[in-house]
Amino acid sequence: MNLNDLLKIVGSKIDIPGVVIKFSQRNHLQLIKSWLQSVQPQNIQEVNEALNDLYIEDNDYESLKKSIVQFNLFDQISLARRLSTNECLEFRRIGAFIYREQGRFSEAIELSKRDSFFKDAIETASQSRDQEIAEDLLRYFCDENDNFACF
Repeated sequence: MNLNDLLKIVGSKIDIPGVVIKFSQRNHLQLIKSWLQSVQPQNIQEVNEALNDLYIEDNDYESLKKSIVQFNLFDQISLARRLSTNECLEFRRIGAFIYREQGRFSEAIELSKRDSFFKDAIETASQSRDQEIAEDLLRYFCDENDNFACF
């Protein structure tokens, strides 16, 4: 119960990535979640990845989105791949957001089209500033009778 308080007290004298790795190996990251959140402003990759995993485990897509926007040190493409196959629609949407932020516009658009987030797909095509990507999306909207309004 006092583990998080203890870690906060001795926090300046411990190897933060080492602590995360030890707790992760034993599958006990939930025990130190509040401490992880308190040290996340240091933007340490192991902390960010551990918290992102916990947010996915807890189905907390709002905290995950906040985490990835504020703290950029984590394997972004790996997380996007994981999220793109998640059963939760909002996690897949975050996956498309990560792809877009990494300049992988085609992957982001395909994921958005698959989940019918057409506004996201249009915004991604616009952000890409790539004529071919925009034309492919327009062709998709024209070919799909249900999506003609998007055109």
